Formats: sequence, C-alpha cells, structure tokens
Amino acid sequence: NIHNKPIDQMLEIIDKSCGQNSKIPSDLHYYPEMIFNVFSILEYIREHDPIQVENLSLDDPWIFQESKNMRYNKDLYKELFIFTLEEEERSREKSTRSIFDMFTNSTGMNRLGRRCLSKYLQSPLTNDNQITQRYDDLEAQKIPSQFYTNIIDVDQYLLKWKRNLLSERLFAKLILQYKELSTQYPKLNVLIEFIECHFNLDNMQESNIEYIKNPSNEYLMWLNAFHDELNVLNNHGTTHSSLSFHLDSANIENSSYSITTTKWNQMSNDLKRKYRMISNKNTVKHVMYTEYDDRLFLLSDLNEKLKEYRKSYFETISTQVLEKYNAFLHSFHQQLGKDSMNSALKSFFQENDNRNEAMEF
Repeated sequence: NIHNKPIDQMLEIIDKSCGQNSKIPSDLHYYPEMIFNVFSILEYIREHDPIQVENLSLDDPWIFQESKNMRYNKDLYKELFIFTLEEEERSREKSTRSIFDMFTNSTGMNRLGRRCLSKYLQSPLTNDNQITQRYDDLEAQKIPSQFYTNIIDVDQYLLKWKRNLLSERLFAKLILQYKELSTQYPKLNVLIEFIECHFNLDNMQESNIEYIKNPSNEYLMWLNAFHDELNVLNNHGTTHSSLSFHLDSANIENSSYSITTTKWNQMSNDLKRKYRMISNKNTVKHVMYTEYDDRLFLLSDLNEKLKEYRKSYFETISTQVLEKYNAFLHSFHQQLGKDSMNSALKSFFQENDNRNEAMEF
C-alpha cells in the first residue's frame, strides 16, 4: 500500500485520471500521487532487478524529498517567470524576457546546455548537499564557454542514429564533432580511432564515394571498372570540346552531355544523328551519344553494386559502434550538456560581477 492508500482506492484514482473517459494527462506533475507511485516502482526495480534497469529510459520524477513529493502552486510557479508564459509563446509576443531566456540568449548557450538548464529549472532541488554540489560543479568548470557555443545538437544526431535515420554524411559530421571535442574530452579518442579504422570521415562528409578504408577486393574491382567507364564518357566530352559531360548520380541513365545551342547548330547533320536529344532548351541542349547507351547501363549497374556494398558496410560498422558505445555516448552527452550549461552560466556570472564592480568603482 503506497502512500497508505488501499490498492482499490489507488486504482480508482488512476482510472479517474487516465481512464477511457478521461484525457491522458500531458503533464504528470498535476498528479503527485501517481508520480510518487511511478517513483516507488522505479526504486523497487532498481533495488531488485538491475538487469531491467538498463532498459529504463525515464527522466527523474518531479521533486520529492524524504519520500514525499514537493507540493506547489503551478500558477505561482509561472508567476516567477522562469520560463516564457505559454500565452506569450502562442502569440509570439515576448515583451519581457524570462529568466531562462536571459541565461540562454545572452550567453550563447548551445542546445545541449539549454536542455540541461531547462531540466534543472523545472526540477528545483531541496537538498542542501545537492545544491552545494551544483555550485561546486559550476565553480569547477574550467573550459571556456566559447568552446561549446557552436557544437551541433549531438543529442538529435544520436537519436536519429539509433532510429537508423542518420545518413552517412551526417554520421561523419557527428563523429567529426566528437573529434573536435576530444581536445577537451580525450576519452572520446577510443571511439574515434575505432571508426577511423573503417571510414575516411572527410570523404564521407563530402559525399565522396571512396570513404571506406579497407573494402573487399570485389568492391575495388567494381570501383575501378566504374572509373574506367566514367573516364570514357568524360574523354568523349574532352575530345569534342563543345561537349561537357554531366553525371546524374541519382539516376545515372539520365546522365548527359550539355552543349550550347550555337555550337549545336554548327554541327553537321550526320554528327547530330549520333546523339539523342534529352532536353532541347533555347540556350543549352542536353544530348547523349547513342553508342554510349550501353556504357550508361553498365555504369548504372556498377553504381548500384557500389552503393549496396557501402550501405551494408556502413550499417554493419554503425551498428557495432552503437552497440558497443551507446551507454558511453549517453553518459557523455549528459556530461557535455551539463558542462555546456555550467560554462555559459559561469561566464555570465563573471561578466556581470565584473560589470557591477566597475560600476561601484
């Protein structure tokens, strides 16, 4: 019996709050008794089933102290103007900056820091030791705030990665961001070194197809054949200086040569008949040398094989990295968000202290 309430009575409360005829609450903070139940269940799982704890991904429940949740007045909390009021957000009229706006907008705090600060402000501490520890963490922050300002939202990238929605290019962007961060967080080096054993991240970010460092012999054979065919097509354009070859990487069979209308009109009819018209515009025409149609089909087939190999290889390595380093990255992102927040806040407080001292002087 949690909270000294019989189970039937608690079930009745839950049914009234979230039953079939009730709207599911968007904010559980309005149901402190239910919050306490969730918290108690989580604590029980942590104590008795450590394996299941690894599958839990829940934020800490609303403030509780000595096994009792903090009771507070929601409207009064809003009047503290810690966050911009919902009414102003909807009307897009922000005549007065909230405390959150003041801290984040004037400090250049990145998205990770903003997220961490928002969580802190929505969950005010009541324990003296924990409050003191937060002050100590702020004071201990040594990395300058400028280091964190332009960090990409690695949380969103990691989320897309977990959902298999992160492209090769964005994957490379994320890992290169980790590489920049490794100057202050050397523990990232093991992860980066593992990935760089397999991928050329600069090529990957630039969408250069040659980003796999140790591909199979079959892949290299396809790649060499692809370049040989591509060279033939490019050389034809070089031989006929008026032609310029354009590779359509999305659909290679639609690749073509471009030529100005003036140059096209100067060509003999016999030469024109060797080309099929793809696009006939006033100033520029797109044509294809008919004898090279088979080469385009071969080039397209090779390209599909290369793409399929790269996709499979990328997914394999990406999955291995995620399985091995998921917990590490989750922990690091939390630290990075906290450090981003503390660094920006420390800079803010120092600048304002210096300004106040100058005014007093």
